[in-house]
Amino acid sequence: MSQLKLPGMDEIEKQWEAERRGAAEKAHKEWAANILRSMVERYPPTAKEYEIMLSGIRLCRFVSHLECEKCKLDTEDHTEGWLFSMKVCLKDYYALRRRLGLGK
Repeated sequence: MSQLKLPGMDEIEKQWEAERRGAAEKAHKEWAANILRSMVERYPPTAKEYEIMLSGIRLCRFVSHLECEKCKLDTEDHTEGWLFSMKVCLKDYYALRRRLGLGK
């Protein structure tokens, strides 16, 4: 014997799924912000690292591992050919270059 679905139940289930995804994304953002705050307090950036961060480029140690897992740049050199003495977020670096009109 099969259970009958009420009319409109598919739409309700889609809405619930969207709400669950939204709540999970919000929870992740809050978690990542808390981790970042604690890491900056525990391992404060040096003067040189701070200059890089002021330009809008995050240091790798301050980027959420979940964000890195989704990034397609994970196999590239994060020192950008030793331009930086530490590992930086390439996504931020390339975005800054595009904003400045320097290409990739």
